[in-house]
Amino acid sequence: MTRRLSILFAALPLALLLCWSCEKQDFTEPAPLELKLSVTETPAMGGKLEFGELLMHPSGIEIEGMRSTGSDVFLERDLRANAIAVGGQPSIHFDIPQGIYNRLTISLSFDADAETEAEFEDDLEDLLDDLSGGIANLTTEEELGELILDYLEDDPAFVYSGTYVRAGEELELLLVINDPFVLNTTAVNGKGSREIALEKGRGNRASLHFDVNKWFSIVPEALVEKSPVGIADGKKYVLIHKKLNPGLFNMLYNRIEQYTTLVVNE
Repeated sequence: MTRRLSILFAALPLALLLCWSCEKQDFTEPAPLELKLSVTETPAMGGKLEFGELLMHPSGIEIEGMRSTGSDVFLERDLRANAIAVGGQPSIHFDIPQGIYNRLTISLSFDADAETEAEFEDDLEDLLDDLSGGIANLTTEEELGELILDYLEDDPAFVYSGTYVRAGEELELLLVINDPFVLNTTAVNGKGSREIALEKGRGNRASLHFDVNKWFSIVPEALVEKSPVGIADGKKYVLIHKKLNPGLFNMLYNRIEQYTTLVVNE
């Protein structure tokens, strides 16, 4: 009996080592994760604002995860070669270590061409006196319109576009962010909990959703309708930028992260 116990206890450390090795292997095995981006496309502002596009030029994406078992995870990918048209519901594929995540965060980083932005702001500054109070003559409106189109051709970091109807007339509404910033989102599961289970061999899906309706839900119509207008190619443009319509810009900027959600395995 004593001999049998001795053999059993001698074998026990090896058995534990083998089990530990298997467990370690399990939590380093990659699980596929398909991240799909989407945006609310229904009309906002009481139906006056029709969705056009949400176009982003992120510099990179990071995934950071804290697991209950296994080491924490940090992944990053360069996205500078990609323009992301969110209305087309694009997806990004990752392989991420499987396990139970107590917290899973996905961050999109944006950079701006500082030289291009400085040139635009200098040109805009020359028009601001004429645009004060939203009153401008036709020449100034045309100059602003051309400036806006030239600016968009340089691919700003983050651009929302929509069509706003004002007394039967259409205005192309543009929200542009062209400064370095990071959009952070923390994942929840289908029940609203932050505990996320990613499994190898399962089609793990994540949905990163931009709720444009909620961005604009607090915007007074008067602020849009009294904004300076730029005219180019027969269209009228309203630009929401930190230097032009700064009140509107700050109102919307502060709501983007608040109303961007990340749900995994809903």
